Amino acid sequence: MRLLGIIVRGFLALVLAVFAVPWCWDLLVTVVNARRTLPPAPWAIGGGLVLGLLLSCWRKPDWLLHTLIHETCHALACVVLRVRIRSFAATDGRGGAVEHDACDPLRGTLIAIAPYTLPLLLLPALAIRAFVVPGPAQALMSAVVGFLFMTHLVSLVRNIRTNFWGADGDLAKAGRPLGLVMIVVALLLTLSGTVVAVWR
Repeated sequence: MRLLGIIVRGFLALVLAVFAVPWCWDLLVTVVNARRTLPPAPWAIGGGLVLGLLLSCWRKPDWLLHTLIHETCHALACVVLRVRIRSFAATDGRGGAVEHDACDPLRGTLIAIAPYTLPLLLLPALAIRAFVVPGPAQALMSAVVGFLFMTHLVSLVRNIRTNFWGADGDLAKAGRPLGLVMIVVALLLTLSGTVVAVWR
């Protein structure tokens, strides 16, 4: 049964790598090419990106906040996929866990990979930025989007480094090749959505 799961996840990783990744890349290229000018307040976006990178590299991560966001992504995936949550825990520096009812492998994979594919803080900022009228508020939201996009990337790298090799890690549960391909797909889609939101 375990071998069958490995084969199925490997096959899905191959299918996504061959079809979904190129499609998402083409989408990103199309979205970028459709915009012939700089986005409104490019300095705000750039400033947010730089600030996010500097803060992420300069100070140690707030592990409680990082873990809380990570585990919240697992919990949200459970809610969306209609899997009952048994317990939720997030600690400062000692990790966390979301225990849930047993479910089928597809939902289990989506729950395990959720923190790597769901930009939890960035999505609301993108929604707000997409509808803010031009002016100071729009520039501010562009800076917030840049900041949150960069912190999402840094958190993604930290999550992968922390959870890639462990046998109980999220990526092991999802299947490492499948997990990595799903991360690439989600990242390309997130980047496309970010471009659309800030270039409105």
